Amino acid sequence: MRALVAEFDWALTSLGSYEDWPSSLKGTVRLIMDSVEPMVIWWGDETLQIYNDAYAPRVESAAGASALGLPAAISWKHGWESVSP
Repeated sequence: MRALVAEFDWALTSLGSYEDWPSSLKGTVRLIMDSVEPMVIWWGDETLQIYNDAYAPRVESAAGASALGLPAAISWKHGWESVSP
């Protein structure tokens, strides 16, 4: 996931380019990428998600479709109402 996050074109999202991210977001992403535990962050008004390798099986399909950069409401349809802000 570290490589996918680095290669993702964040400028096409509401987060904007990685260089413009606040240090709090950059630091949190580094933290979750270094963790062996499943971790995800939902950021911004759209709750765009960034997650690590351990978390990937929870939101990615068997066909390898990635949920990276998508709103959490899309990949968490089954329970979004109960956890949404």
